[in-house]
Amino acid sequence: MYRIMIADDEGIVIDSMKFIIEKEFGNECEVQFAKTGRSVIELAERFRPDIAVMDIHMPGINGIEAIKEIKQFSANTIFIVMSAYDKFDYAKEAIKLGVLEYINKPMDKLKVVNVLKKAMELIDGEREKRSNELMIKEKLETIEPIIENGLIYDILLQEHFEEDIDSYKTILGIEQDYGYMMAIVCGDSQEGNHMTNAIGSSVKVSGRYQEIREGVKDFFNCKIGNVMANKIAVLIPLDSSKIEYNDRTELIDKARQLTRILKKKNRYKFQNRNRRR
Repeated sequence: MYRIMIADDEGIVIDSMKFIIEKEFGNECEVQFAKTGRSVIELAERFRPDIAVMDIHMPGINGIEAIKEIKQFSANTIFIVMSAYDKFDYAKEAIKLGVLEYINKPMDKLKVVNVLKKAMELIDGEREKRSNELMIKEKLETIEPIIENGLIYDILLQEHFEEDIDSYKTILGIEQDYGYMMAIVCGDSQEGNHMTNAIGSSVKVSGRYQEIREGVKDFFNCKIGNVMANKIAVLIPLDSSKIEYNDRTELIDKARQLTRILKKKNRYKFQNRNRRR
């Protein structure tokens, strides 16, 4: 389905365009129209057209100015300009705005159909590209936790080669060469530096792992490991091998704030432990 907006102050032009579109493309298109520059902009805000066929001369705001306004909130709309005035200045301005085609009135039916088909091909290409990007993103989101976990535990267990780390960094988009580790530890209560009921807590954390993972990533640009007993290891990349005192204090405050939020959402206690690597 393609959303097509026709902007012209002449009813006969609108009727002609609608007739051509319905005859050539049938139910593939939803067509709406407006007759003034202001109403075109308002319609575009609601309708979000895939294709906009715009007359240059309309009452109030002209077609060129209307295109400029619409582009601010509907960047993907493809514009086709039409005019009874074959003026170089208008054509030049339209080209600067990235208009697909400049059509002179009276319109040639074959020309209109060919231009619309060209616009539809561009739209189909962008939709396919977007679909492929979403598919890749979906697959990456499925395997990303596995790769992050592999990186973190290779570092913790020191069972890695330099080329392995380079491969992890490339796949995960890590550009930094340094970082620090943060351990999220949960339990029923805290006794000294330890949390009680590690086994029971590990079961609870495993059931809420995805929620905890998303919560941590909202606070830190980080990579997160799987649940190990009642602990989750987090790697936070850094640009430098040193953390200045003020930055360290800020990070600790941020970790404490995260701990309070996790505790409130999940109804059990958390503890953060930080270590540089």
